[in-house]
Amino acid sequence: MPKELTKAILERALQAEMTDLLGYEKHDPAGRHRGNTRNGKSQKTLKGEFGELELETPRDRQATFDPKIVAKGQTPLDGLRLRAVPRGVSRGHARRRRTPDRAD
Repeated sequence: MPKELTKAILERALQAEMTDLLGYEKHDPAGRHRGNTRNGKSQKTLKGEFGELELETPRDRQATFDPKIVAKGQTPLDGLRLRAVPRGVSRGHARRRRTPDRAD
């Protein structure tokens, strides 16, 4: 997978994780006066088969954001497998499709 595409996918996933933590989309007025909000971004360097990759990871004011796709302190990108799921496919359906021992 090209380096630029990997960067875009990972940064989008990190933003989605932040949205999940905070409970509202970026720039959504519902997030005002909720106590914890987005607080900029910080740089993270990952190392993989493509060399080094600079990511912008989001931060929150209470420092409770603990990303899962790229964990804090993680620098090697080994073992990360990204899969494309067709638009409109539910998470449950996608999960069932990739389960190796499914009975169809």
